[in-house]
Amino acid sequence: MELVKYPDPRLFKKSVPVAITKELRDFIDQMFLFIKNELTWGNPVGLAAPQVGKNVRVFIAQDNVYINPELTPMDDAGTSVHEEGCYSLERDRFDYKVTRYNEIVLKWQNKKGKWRQERIKGLRAQVIQHEYDHLEGRLCSGQIIREDLDREDSNTPVSS
Repeated sequence: MELVKYPDPRLFKKSVPVAITKELRDFIDQMFLFIKNELTWGNPVGLAAPQVGKNVRVFIAQDNVYINPELTPMDDAGTSVHEEGCYSLERDRFDYKVTRYNEIVLKWQNKKGKWRQERIKGLRAQVIQHEYDHLEGRLCSGQIIREDLDREDSNTPVSS
């Protein structure tokens, strides 16, 4: 298993729903081991399947597995700006400013295939939104890339 890094096109591809099989459960176990053994910098709180080369709708967030998730933002709870990092982007950089919903409703399957639904807020909601973005083919809702391009453009001398 290997970490997929920007600008690999797999990071921008929308992931597909997946059947829950022994192979998938083995893959999820490998993802947990990868987090523990390979993501040794920062404080890893999640990993999405596209980040390790599989465009399927699976992610791990705060030691929980989410399969085929469906996310609904709770607009009435508002949004907040958070600083985040991403293992598919720059190592040791955790200051990307990203707007996240304060609360979400998430529906997902567990490893046994049972559907669950929960209203989630706080850090857990932030982490889930980050990982869910990977399944949608977005890196931190695209805000990171726009911010970096704007910063690079402002540092580029204009020739006339």
